[in-house]
Amino acid sequence: MGVIIGRMSAAPEDVSVLLMVHDAATRTLLHQHLRGFGYRVAVPELPLSALDKLPQRPYDVILYDLQGGFVGLERLRCDMPDVPVIVLAHEPNTAADAVRVLKLGASDYLLRADREPEPLFRALERSIMQGRQRRRERAYLQRLEQVNESLRNQLDELRDDEEAGRYLQFQLLPPTSQSLGSYRFSRRLWTSLYLSGDFIDYFRINDNHTAFYMADVSGHGVSSAIVTVLLKAYMNHYLTQYRYAKDSAILDPARICARINRNILGSGIDKHLTMFYGVFNNEQRCLLYCNAGQFPYPALRDDQGLRYIEHRSKPLGLFDFAEYHNQELSLQERFALVLASDGILEWLPQSKITGKLEYLLNTLTDDPVSLETLVNRLGLDKLQGFPRDDVTLLLVQRGVLRA
Repeated sequence: MGVIIGRMSAAPEDVSVLLMVHDAATRTLLHQHLRGFGYRVAVPELPLSALDKLPQRPYDVILYDLQGGFVGLERLRCDMPDVPVIVLAHEPNTAADAVRVLKLGASDYLLRADREPEPLFRALERSIMQGRQRRRERAYLQRLEQVNESLRNQLDELRDDEEAGRYLQFQLLPPTSQSLGSYRFSRRLWTSLYLSGDFIDYFRINDNHTAFYMADVSGHGVSSAIVTVLLKAYMNHYLTQYRYAKDSAILDPARICARINRNILGSGIDKHLTMFYGVFNNEQRCLLYCNAGQFPYPALRDDQGLRYIEHRSKPLGLFDFAEYHNQELSLQERFALVLASDGILEWLPQSKITGKLEYLLNTLTDDPVSLETLVNRLGLDKLQGFPRDDVTLLLVQRGVLRA
C-alpha cells in the first residue's frame, strides 16, 4: 500500500479517528501522519478480527481497510451507525466493489495506493462534518420525539375530560387582541366540539419581523387537537432555533411549510392540515407568505380597494413530494387583512361558493374595520352552541382605514 504524505493545516484536537488497517507497517505510517496533523487516533492491534473488542466510545470517523471484508463493514455500520466510515480499497478493486461499499453506508471510498494526501484528508473533513451533522439531526429528532411523546401522553390523559382539554388548547392560543409593533392582531375561535381542529398564533421574531399563521386540521375532536398542539410545539421550536442556534427557517414560510409537512408525515398520525404562514418585514413594508391549501384565501383591504390574495400549495401531511414556494406582497401604510377558516363557508347562508366569498369580502367595507363589525356582519354574534365546523377569524391591521 502506498504511503499518504503531504502538508495540511492541523485538525482540531477533539477529532478522533479509528484506524482499522490490516498491514502493520502502513497502519503505523498512517497513524504517524494522522497524529502529525492533529487528529487523535485509536489503533486496534487486530483491527480486522477484533470487532467484538473495539472500545465502545464515540469516534468522529473510521478508516476501514476493505481487506476486512464487507461483513466487517456491515458490522461497523450496525454497531456505530452515526460514525462515518471511509473505506480504503485494496487492489484489484472494481466498480462493483465501490457501489456495494456505498450501498452499505460508507461515506467515501478511496484507493489505498493513492500517494497524494489531499483526497484522504478532504474525505476526512467531509466525513467528520457529515457525521457530526448526522448526530445533531439524530439528537434533534430524539428531543422532538420526546416532546411529541410527552404531548401525546398529556392528551391521552385528557381524552376522558374534554373540558380540561379545551382549556389546555385555548391556553396555547395568543391573546384575543394584541399589538406587535405597528400591527394589531385580533382573533376569535368558535369550536364545533370541546376540542378544536383550528389553530392560530402571532408573535414577534425580531425587531424587523412579525409572524402569524392560521391552520385547519382535518376532522374534529381529540386527534385533530393533538395536531394543533404538535404544530404549536414545532413553531416554538423553530423560533427557539432562530434565537439560539441561528436557524433562519422561521423567516421563510415555504421552508416552515416543508418542515411541518415532513414532521406530520413522519409522526404516524393519520391527519393533514391546511396552513397560511406569513412574515411581515417592517423595513421593506411587505408580507412574505406561503399558503399550504388554506381556503378561503385571505381578504385584503387597503387604499386600492378589496381583493383576495389568491395563491395556495398542497396541504401539509398528505404528500411527501409536495413543494412549497414563497409569495411576496407589497403593503401600503394602511391595510386590513382577514383570514377565515373554511368553517365560515358552512355558516354563511348563501347557496353558492361565489356568493359566500363575495359576502365575506364585503364585510371589510365597514368603517372603521374591526373584529366586532366582522362578527356582526357575518352573523356569528347569533351563534349558539357548537357550529357544524370550527370557525376561526383573524384580523390584522395597520393604520385606520376609512372610506
